[in-house]
Amino acid sequence: MNDPKVRRENVDLRLRPGFGFRGKRSFSLVLPANSSTGYSWTQREQYVPSIIEATHRYTQHQGPPGTGGTDEWTFTATAVGDEIVKLAYAPDADPDDVSEWVEIHFKVTQFNKKSSWLQGHL
Repeated sequence: MNDPKVRRENVDLRLRPGFGFRGKRSFSLVLPANSSTGYSWTQREQYVPSIIEATHRYTQHQGPPGTGGTDEWTFTATAVGDEIVKLAYAPDADPDDVSEWVEIHFKVTQFNKKSSWLQGHL
C-alpha cells in the first residue's frame, strides 16, 4: 500500500454573539469522486460534541459508464471552538485502504466588527 496523499485546509469562521451567525457560517469543499470504482469520501474521527455539522452530496457527471463526479461537502459551524475534520477516500469494501485524506482545521470564534467573516487558505 502506498502512503495516501494528504490535503490540509484551514478555515476561520466568526460568530457574532447574541445574534447567531451573520454572513458566511459555512464552508463548502468539492472533491473529485467516482462511485463506479467502489471508492467514496467518508468523514473520519469526528469529535463529540462537535462544533461543525457536515453534510455531503454526490453528483454524477454526464457521460458513459465509469464517468466520475464530485462529492460536495458543506460544513456549518454550530458553536465556538476548534475542530479538526478528516475525510478519507477509500473503497467501501476496505475502508482502511485510504488513498487520499483531506484534513480541515476549523477555528470558530466570536465575531467583532474589525474581523473578516471567512478566511480560508485553499
